[in-house]
Amino acid sequence: MMNKGSRVRFRAGTESAGQEAVVVRDAQPNRMGARVVVRMADGSTRTVAADRLEEAVDRVHGYYDALRDGNAAGASKATDSQVMAMFLDSFAQILLGAVSPKLVWEGAQDKGMTALQLVHLIGKDPRAAEELQWLETS
Repeated sequence: MMNKGSRVRFRAGTESAGQEAVVVRDAQPNRMGARVVVRMADGSTRTVAADRLEEAVDRVHGYYDALRDGNAAGASKATDSQVMAMFLDSFAQILLGAVSPKLVWEGAQDKGMTALQLVHLIGKDPRAAEELQWLETS
């Protein structure tokens, strides 16, 4: 969840896609949806819709942490990166062949993809999904 102090990243398709920020005020629901105040890397603060953000993950242990935390939370309560890790752990090698679920996950995360976008990519172009494991990660 996005609580004060959480590291978050702007989702793909937003004006700041891929940029990371820190939550400085918890989500405040209003009639237009929850809004969150974040501090950007340059020190500025912004109020943004919570649905434009996702939790940022640690790249060193990110896949394994996401997989563990997702399995503990269950699919219905897992974050998008956790759902993606659980999906790849279960189905990547069945659908894509000899791939590393961890490397595909890291590539998809670096591109700012959601779990649903990855599932659609695998269904439409498995070769492109396989190529995610060869992206240079940050």
